[in-house]
Amino acid sequence: MSAMTEYAKNVFNDKALLRDKLKIFLHTTDTAKIESYAQACEKFFASGGKQQLGFSATWSWPACIATGFFFLYRKDYLSTVIAFIVSLLASALGWILCGICGKYFIAKKFVSLLNTEDDSELQINGGTHGWVIPVAIVVYILGTIAVIAAMPME
Repeated sequence: MSAMTEYAKNVFNDKALLRDKLKIFLHTTDTAKIESYAQACEKFFASGGKQQLGFSATWSWPACIATGFFFLYRKDYLSTVIAFIVSLLASALGWILCGICGKYFIAKKFVSLLNTEDDSELQINGGTHGWVIPVAIVVYILGTIAVIAAMPME
């Protein structure tokens, strides 16, 4: 569960305000992306009895496919480390867990920034790292080449 200030609870109780704050946090005007996160946030808030965030399974294809890179892209550094460790230890299970938990961890970060009651914190610490996508592509390509090169030739 993730503790929330009264301010954060008020944001979550106001559908339009929640979407406005997510727009700032996500650094996007893409209404589909904002709506996807808003619905997930509302689900987590309801799961926490409208007093805090409670975990409830959702699905994120980007989190499933990119695992730790997804969290790095979203500037969630602790979740990045955890996702990489889980993915290394549990491989496919790690991908599935990232897909199920991805939006929850991003929502927790969103709440921690909302708790500051300062939109500039949402702006500065939200958004994405654009450089992560090309780096992830290169890492996946090199990993694929390494796996193919390690395969026994018959």
